[in-house]
Amino acid sequence: MNLDTLAFFFCSLWAGIVLGISFVAQPAKFGAPGLTRPVALSVGRRIFRALHWTEIVIALGAFSAGLHGASKYLYLIIASSAILTIQVTLLMPRLSKQVDMVLTDSPLNKGHDHAIYAVLEFAKVGLLISYAFLLIFI
Repeated sequence: MNLDTLAFFFCSLWAGIVLGISFVAQPAKFGAPGLTRPVALSVGRRIFRALHWTEIVIALGAFSAGLHGASKYLYLIIASSAILTIQVTLLMPRLSKQVDMVLTDSPLNKGHDHAIYAVLEFAKVGLLISYAFLLIFI
């Protein structure tokens, strides 16, 4: 297996995991009958913690393979990793505080953090799919 194939694998896996969890599993969870909002929020927090650690490991693999393979497109992996860094270090702590507020019935500060997080998820997936596309077709 050459490094371009490995980078393709990592980026495709990364995009697929984010699509599956962020855009399918999490929204479906909130529509599940009998699942209370506090339980859904608690489960969601744990799922996203696991997702982020998984993304970090995959990002390291993608960067390493991309660095030694199709390095002319490495900027797409770097941009995806930067988005992940923003999500993990800036947005998730604030979103976690909002979950705490909901769980303790405290007044909730409405902000744009959730919307920003979602937009960044779309951007990250777009960058990763673009990287995979460029490796195949260009």
